[in-house]
Amino acid sequence: MTTSRTVVGPPVALAASLAVVAVAVVQWRSAAVRTERVELTGESWDRVREEFPILAEPSEGIPEAEPGWLDAVLNANPFSPQRRPVSAEEAEQTAGGGAGDSAGAPVTPQFLYKGHINLGQRQRAVVEETTTEKTYFLEVGQEVAGFKVLDISQAQVVLSDVKTAQQIIIKRKAEAEAH
Repeated sequence: MTTSRTVVGPPVALAASLAVVAVAVVQWRSAAVRTERVELTGESWDRVREEFPILAEPSEGIPEAEPGWLDAVLNANPFSPQRRPVSAEEAEQTAGGGAGDSAGAPVTPQFLYKGHINLGQRQRAVVEETTTEKTYFLEVGQEVAGFKVLDISQAQVVLSDVKTAQQIIIKRKAEAEAH
């Protein structure tokens, strides 16, 4: 007894798939044709023009810009420490050392040695510059306010003026008060 099986080949399956797709396209097209079309009345930008009219003249509340204003804005450096133009009088006072400094000599920084920190083999000194009230964490060889760190110990820090090579010894704050 032999049984025969019928095997549907690829061409028959392809033809069936195409027939299903064709029926779907015809149904979609007939549904699209039956819908009513919406007619637009007037130009599409009319509503926008009504809500947002174009100003013919600048309003009276807005002042007109000076001629060099745009160039000044474009050339401005937002990272400059000088944020505003300096008048001639201010420039002279700054260059001359100010009204309170008659000699015109630069102010020498004053330092306080507050302590030290050991980071492995590296040693850092905690030094405060009292003229600017800034605190620095310094290592040997670093420079601060025109002075180079020569030596750091628990009791003192040795600084050297970069210009004159004069050494300054700053004792630790607690030890300086004990003496």
